[in-house]
Amino acid sequence: MLFMRQAVVQSAYETVKAAAKSRGNATDAELVGRQVLTARRLTPQSITINPRNVDSLAAGTPIQVTVNVNGDAKSIIGFGPFRGLVIEAQATMFKE
Repeated sequence: MLFMRQAVVQSAYETVKAAAKSRGNATDAELVGRQVLTARRLTPQSITINPRNVDSLAAGTPIQVTVNVNGDAKSIIGFGPFRGLVIEAQATMFKE
């Protein structure tokens, strides 16, 4: 579970970092976040970038990313304390 939480936090951080770059856009940023999770063999339920139009934001505008992964994603057995839980992480940065 800790491993999954770390992966979700890293995905949120890398996604918002890509979106906050001066030439960053939401599509490329989301791809970065998905790549982080794919490398850890996790599939995101959702990656949300708010606001979505990061390529047209003024410098200094905050961007928030939320990443959700199903807690059962790496479960070996079909039951346990994390069954049905969603692991969520958020990260915020300012547009460069």
